[in-house]
Formats: sequence, C-alpha cells, structure tokens
Amino acid sequence: MMKNNNYKSIIYKAFGNSLERVPGKTLNSYEDMAAEKEQTPMSELNACRIESAIPMDECHRDQTRFDELLRKYCDLYDFAPVGYYTLDKKGCILETNTTGADLLGFEKVDLIQSRFSRFIAPEFQDVFYFHQKRVLVGTSRQRCELKFIRRDGTRFFAQLESIAVKDAAGDFTRHLSAVTDITDSKKKEELRRKTHDLSERVKELNCLYGISKLVENKDHSLAEILRGVVDLIPPSWQYPDITCARIILDGRTYQTDNFKETVWKQSSGIFIHKAQIGILEVFYLEEKPEIDEGPFLKDERGLINAIAEGLGHITERIHLEDSLKSAYDDLERKVDARTAELKRSNQQLQREMEERNRITEALRTTLDMLRENRERLIRCERLSALGEVAAKITHEIRNPMVTIGGFARRILKTNQLGETNKNYLTIIVEEIKRLEGILTDILFFAKPADPTCHMVALNSIVKNSLETLRFELEENDIYLAEHLDPQLPMLCLDENQIRRVLHNLIKNAMEAMPEGGSLNVSTRKNHNWEIVEIADTGVGIAETDLNRLFDAFYTNKTTGSGLGLTISAQIINNHGGAIEVFNREPKGTVFIVKLPLRSPANQLDGAKTVRYVDKPDAN
Repeated sequence: MMKNNNYKSIIYKAFGNSLERVPGKTLNSYEDMAAEKEQTPMSELNACRIESAIPMDECHRDQTRFDELLRKYCDLYDFAPVGYYTLDKKGCILETNTTGADLLGFEKVDLIQSRFSRFIAPEFQDVFYFHQKRVLVGTSRQRCELKFIRRDGTRFFAQLESIAVKDAAGDFTRHLSAVTDITDSKKKEELRRKTHDLSERVKELNCLYGISKLVENKDHSLAEILRGVVDLIPPSWQYPDITCARIILDGRTYQTDNFKETVWKQSSGIFIHKAQIGILEVFYLEEKPEIDEGPFLKDERGLINAIAEGLGHITERIHLEDSLKSAYDDLERKVDARTAELKRSNQQLQREMEERNRITEALRTTLDMLRENRERLIRCERLSALGEVAAKITHEIRNPMVTIGGFARRILKTNQLGETNKNYLTIIVEEIKRLEGILTDILFFAKPADPTCHMVALNSIVKNSLETLRFELEENDIYLAEHLDPQLPMLCLDENQIRRVLHNLIKNAMEAMPEGGSLNVSTRKNHNWEIVEIADTGVGIAETDLNRLFDAFYTNKTTGSGLGLTISAQIINNHGGAIEVFNREPKGTVFIVKLPLRSPANQLDGAKTVRYVDKPDAN
C-alpha cells in the first residue's frame, strides 16, 4: 500500500489538481500518514490500521486510475507538438519523444546515443556551442534559433529551449531540451518583411508621383511646388508621424508645420550644374533604432537623393522659363513701342505728304504680310530645319531624275529596242515616276501650299475621288458602299487638296484589304462640321503604330515616302479641320475627316488636329 501512495504522490506532482481525488481520502492524507510514520514510534502501526481500513476494491480502483493517468501522461509526452530531447554531459541523446524523432526523420531507437550537434547545420554550430555553455552555467531556461538537418538532407528552422538538470550536490547530470519547428513562422516573418519593404516602396512611389503631379500643373509657381514637396516627404519615410522636412533654396525656407531640428537628420544637396543652390533635410523628432544610416533606411537615402536631384532639375527649368518669359515680355514691349512709333510716323507722313499715300499703303500691306509670315514661321518652327534640307536635296535630285526620265521615255518610243531592253526601260520609267511622286510629297511637306478656296460641294469631291478609283476597287474585289448626305451645304475648300486627302485615305484602305473586303464611304453634318467617314474591313492598325501614324517619314510599307498621311493632316489642318482614326470591331480601320462649316479665314491657328481615339467622337 505504501507503494501505491508513492505512485499517487508522483502523479500528483505531475498533474497537480487535475487528478480526481478518492472519496473521503486525498493524496495529501496519504503523504501525511507517511510523515507520521517517521515522526512517532506508532506510525507504522497507525499506517497498518489505516491500510486495513481501506477496502481492497478501492485500492484496485486507485491502481487502475493511476495506470490510466500514467498512460495519458506518456501519450501527452510522446505525441506533443514539440520535440523533447534528454542530453547527457557530452551532448548525446539519452531519450526523445515521437515528435522529436519525426522532426529529424529517424526512428527513436536510431537517435539514442547520437550526438545532438550532428543534426545542426554547420553554419549554426557556433550558436549551439554557446547555447550549451549558457545552459551549463545558468539556472534558467536558455533559448536560441537554429537550422536543423533532417535525415533526407532537408533543413528547417527551429527554436531550441534547454534547461540543466543537477543533482543534490549541484553537479550537472543532464539537460532537457525542447525543439519547436518555426519554419512557418519564419516564412510569415519573411513575408511580413517583404510586405513592409513593398509598403515602403509604395510610399516612395506615391511621393514621386505626387511630385510629378505638382510639376505637371503649369499654374504652380516654384514656391508652391516646394511647399507641396515638403508636405509629401513625411508620409514617405518609415516613421511618418515623427518625420518633418525642410527645403532651403535661393535663400528661402519651406518646412512642414511640425518642423524641429534634431540630431536624427538626413540631408541631400540641391544642385544646378554642380553648383549647390539649396539643401533638402529630413529629421526624426524622436530617437529610433539604428538601421542603415542611423535610424534611416538605405532606400530612404536613395529617395532623398532622387528628390533633391529632381528639385534641381525643376528649379533649373522654372528659372529658364522665367528668363524666357521675361525676355519675351521685353521683346513684346519693344515691338509694341516700335509699332506705336511707326504708327505715329505713318500718321505724320500721311498728314504732311498726301502724295506718299500709295507708298504708305504699300508699307502697311508689307507690314501685314510680315505679321502673317511671322505667325506662319512660328507654326512651322519644328519642321523648318527638315524642310530646308529636304528642299535642297529634292531639287538636286529632281533635275537629273527628270533628265533621266525624259531620255528613257524617248528611247522607249523608238522601235529599235529588243524585248529585254524595252522591259528594262519600262522599269526605269516606272521607278522614275514613283521617285518623282515621292519628291513631290517631300516638297509639299517641306513647303506646304496654302489652300486656294472656293465654294464647292463636299459630296462632289467624294464622288470624283471614288470614280477615279472605282476600276481599282473592282479589280481588287472590294465592295463599295456609298452613303452621302444630299442636304450638305457648300463649303469653302481647296478642291484639289481635299481630293488629294480622300484619294490617299481610300488608297490606304484598299492596300489594307489585299484579299478583298468592303469599303464604306459616307458623309454627314454634325453641329459645326461636315464629316467624311471612310471605313474598311482590312487588317487594322497595330496599337504601337497609332501614335506615330501621322509622323513624317514613318511607314510600315515596303514602298512609299511615309508622307501621305502627314501631308493629309497638314491639308486638313490648314482648312481648320481634324482627322480622327480608330480600329473597328471585329476588324478594320475608320478614318474620319472633319471640315468646319465656317470660312477657312477663321480656321484654327496652327493647332494640331490629328487625334487617335477608341471610338467615334459624338461631336
């Protein structure tokens, strides 16, 4: 019975108050009885009396309850979610549970007497060594994180927790270790780190995007831009709530409302052509842990440098714009003053010399022409250099080409040529004709002719253009559908130039349908416009080509100058109109030519009217 009491004492120490007590008896009462046996001569007799007082069946129930609790305890130990290891002084495994064996990929019997360090990755051996040192000299639990190697060579992160077990004399006998697989938590920690880094990058991009939006607004002054940049900086740093910023530029200071100088500072100079004109500073108002550059991230150094560099470019651009505006205003004042002076002189000459009225009128006309030429020069500024070169080259090439073509045609008319030479000369004449067409396009592009306008019916021009190409349409198996509005009013147009535009657009549509298809040509009136729509069922236009479709010399064809659509856009622009283009579903392309009902004298002043749209404009 004393043996049963010892078991109960052991179980009670293992499970505490979770053990159900025997009715009328407790484990403490059994321990108290054992203590009385040692304290009084009659303790053994009393113990015997107590034992005899307990029924045998009750003892049997206690033994069964103990066995059941012992089994549960063993199961809890063996199948715990943590690997338990008992190590001797040399670090060899004396005992482990099933989870510990499964973590390393071995059977329990294969791990007994194995050195625990053999399952630790080489790069973590030093960490384990110092962990053991702390366990031997300490009395509390020691923890560290290691990477273990399984039997199959795979690795996993785990937390190792150990405590030393000493005898009554205080000598080390063994130590108990628990290993918890933290691979998932490590992955989550890595994911949190990447998420944090991504969040920081997003904040940086938001800052740069905000700065770009400030700069895009042409109405913002430099001071407004700098004030906006200062406010955008704190949210982009790691600790926005305690971040403040300041920009010192051209002797002026721009800072956040919470600005305060501290020792936790990051700065970058603002330069124009290697000359420093200012400085950008970021401060933390509170101390934070050291990271890369004090409490600041390495990426924040890159961001502040990028912002400072951008501010230098922005400042330089705005200074140049201000200088240009000032020079332009000064020029305007001089021109106005000179114009006023000329006007007074002209009036004086008119009063003093009536005989010079004709000369004065001629001067006035000349002045008007100069003004008109000045406006035209401004509109053509981007193409002036190209036009001069193209014109010179074209003239140099055209003269000998005309000579070659003329001689080739004369020789071709003779009857003294063989069939082979006749074919050669025919090819020469055709190629000369094609080159002359290209040179004509280049000359028109370099020096576009002003429209010679008269009142004409737009439907008449469309019909004439279709009639000249009707045979080619039938030859290429292209079905033509015409929908012309008979109520269209007359327009003031240059008929030849508009016919050239329509001819070019229809030819392009035909080339887009090499296997045949449908061509729909329609006219209509819409508000202040007369509209010609040319829609084909061809291959369409690649999205990458749409934005360059009207650029000079740009073509994806094997032949042609690449100037057809460019010249067409020039002609329609000179008429105050617009060209729109978009791809249609399921296939094909639609070109829309819009011509104003008003007179060309009131046409748009040099505005670019080529548009690329996804679907037709309602207007």
